[in-house]
Amino acid sequence: LPEDGTMVAYACYVGFGTFAACLSATLVLLAPTARGSGIPEVKTILGGFGMPHVLSFKTLVVKCFGLALSSGSGMSLGKEGPLVHVACCWANVLSSLGGKYSLHGGKKREMLSAAAAAGVSTAFGSPLGGVLFSYEEVSSYFPPWVMWRAFFAAVTACVTLQAINLQGNHQLTEYTVKYNHTITILEYIPFTLLGIVCGIFGATFVELNTRWAVMKQSPAYKSRVPIVLEVTIIAAITGASSYYVPACQPIMGSVIHACFESCEGREGLEPASVELMDTLGLCDDHGIGISR
Repeated sequence: LPEDGTMVAYACYVGFGTFAACLSATLVLLAPTARGSGIPEVKTILGGFGMPHVLSFKTLVVKCFGLALSSGSGMSLGKEGPLVHVACCWANVLSSLGGKYSLHGGKKREMLSAAAAAGVSTAFGSPLGGVLFSYEEVSSYFPPWVMWRAFFAAVTACVTLQAINLQGNHQLTEYTVKYNHTITILEYIPFTLLGIVCGIFGATFVELNTRWAVMKQSPAYKSRVPIVLEVTIIAAITGASSYYVPACQPIMGSVIHACFESCEGREGLEPASVELMDTLGLCDDHGIGISR
């Protein structure tokens, strides 16, 4: 995009994000079970209920393309939840190729528990976190042998992710940073205040989002506002309001990485990361963090 802040750059930024979100919402019409994170549906299946279309190959294809378009649209959403759904879709598709898992519902649910752990491990680069997520959040039946299989699947996902090197920095995720300073006692005060403020805002957001979700279920809203139109409007408003905010333009993961990266020794970082740190004003001319 042009860097002089012209209307052409503004129109390209808003237009591309809106088009990507609109296309993603349109794809969901082909497979309605691909919408959302997919985690509630996975929990329902692991609870013993049958939802065959949720983990079908059609849902998998739409989920993958829709997730890529949604992440690139610039909206405030993450890929972590959908990756769990994608992993479980792959497990279901592959398990249908063998009679042992396709004919035995209990064995298939064990594989889905391991797949959920692999999905979280792929998103956060944390095998133990993936196993704990599968054990505590989604699985209703988690015997010891499933725990070992889930851990093996999660470790394999991490090793594969690092071998492929999607981030281009030989790190598991884009959040990986190196910080050489130890925390001081005085820093606990702003961290505590930040936690309190963010907790209040988070609780308020959850409450408002719950009320909004209830309103969306009303017949009057569904008949007047199609889902594609709703997504398009939200994406357009998001793009139009975030263009002139430097921290909102890049991908969210890149901004988080820049905020936690140390200013010292940043010459070894990727040029794009250094440029983003300068744009956000995180370091001064001597390579020292502004907060220090």
